[in-house]
Amino acid sequence: MDLFICNKCFIPIYRGHRPYNITQCGHIFCQKCTQQVERQCPRCQYISPAYIPLKDLMPTTISFFEPVNEIWDMLSKADNLRTEQMKIIMQRFHEIVYHLF
Repeated sequence: MDLFICNKCFIPIYRGHRPYNITQCGHIFCQKCTQQVERQCPRCQYISPAYIPLKDLMPTTISFFEPVNEIWDMLSKADNLRTEQMKIIMQRFHEIVYHLF
């Protein structure tokens, strides 16, 4: 969970304005930036995306009775989200580094 950053202001989840929200288009924003996202997602330009607090997606338990293919699908989506977050973090890192030189 510490790897997540606001996809607009790039503040890590442990330092930003909580709650962090995830949009239906799969982007994460701090509470402050979520207000701007209500009109349009700044990452993908999705119009008026719905969103929920990120903490609501982190259940304390996982049912052992879920079909394996549904669990695999959920894990695949989580991995894709993490991969996308790392791409955004690396893109921001490169922007910062290139501005220094």
